[in-house]
Amino acid sequence: MANPTMQSIIRSQHMVAEAIGKKTMALTTQWAPLSCAARILGLEAVMTATIGDPEGLLGLLDFSTELTWAVMEPVIEHPDILGANLADPVASGDMISPKPSVDSRLRFSKSWSKESGTRANIP
Repeated sequence: MANPTMQSIIRSQHMVAEAIGKKTMALTTQWAPLSCAARILGLEAVMTATIGDPEGLLGLLDFSTELTWAVMEPVIEHPDILGANLADPVASGDMISPKPSVDSRLRFSKSWSKESGTRANIP
């Protein structure tokens, strides 16, 4: 992450962790893969793809999972940042049917576990 804005974001989260991480639980927060995909492609296009192009959507989910991990990894390397909080409102049952919702969460969970060597708990 050589981008100066990303470096500032990473540095700011590390500064917060150094300041309060020993006394307070510190987590990073960002969009989870399905919501990230909707930010890339557009919400309506993602919703349509759950029915019209599920394989294409899975490819986009793979990309957005890698992107999510690439953004989080340098942040959670700090020893006082204990994990990540991922927001995925697009994956809610109010937005899409249960199968694509579960598929997106399982896909990310498996990737997270593989990359981090830890267990992901994604409801």
